[in-house]
Amino acid sequence: MKRSIRIAFSFAKNNSAVSSIEFALIVPVCILLLLAGIDLARYIIFGSKCTAVANSIGEMIAVTPSNSNASTIGDGLINSSDIQTYYKSAAFTFPEMLSQNTQGGQYWQQILQINISSISFSVSPNACTTSCQYTPKLDWTFSSAAGTKFGGKDVIRQCGINFNKVSDVASYSSDSLPSSVFSTRSLIVVDVFYRFEPLFFLTPFLSGQIIERSIYFPPRFVPSIEASVDKSIFVCN
Repeated sequence: MKRSIRIAFSFAKNNSAVSSIEFALIVPVCILLLLAGIDLARYIIFGSKCTAVANSIGEMIAVTPSNSNASTIGDGLINSSDIQTYYKSAAFTFPEMLSQNTQGGQYWQQILQINISSISFSVSPNACTTSCQYTPKLDWTFSSAAGTKFGGKDVIRQCGINFNKVSDVASYSSDSLPSSVFSTRSLIVVDVFYRFEPLFFLTPFLSGQIIERSIYFPPRFVPSIEASVDKSIFVCN
């Protein structure tokens, strides 16, 4: 009995393998946290890339010069070829998405949708200087996708829509505009939607998450930018 007690005490005092056991327990947890952190970092970076895509396209359209073929003298004019060039530039601004579409066996156009619209405002009462009411109207719209939904959500700004004025920090809705953009100036609106997929299974809550970014640009050199009637551009009456 005494010998058994001595052996037990000797075993309890022997801590030569404790660090190995701790290492074996902690390292897998650290690896899991590292992999999850990689996906979280990618999600944040990809969100910034979507903002860059929207900014880049909006900037290119906003500097459209006046065109003698526009229906209103002094307005700018873009056509389908221009829009397609701006849209395809997203692959250069956001090249990381190309690796994701390769892994998932999808075209990049299936995981990134870009909508471009022009919105003008009517003011009431006329020539007001205070307490003016601005009513937005969709003039034309383009979407890189054929359907009206992306990730199960309506994302297309359609002709005849009645826009609601919402907070500047409100989430995206196709029938809303942030209150700060209401003015006498027309707007070019670029909406970007990206379907994110994590690299690792440790962040399932990020799988299929839709990153949404919207940018609003007034034309720089003209009062408004018109669009030629085309199958890919819907011009509203």
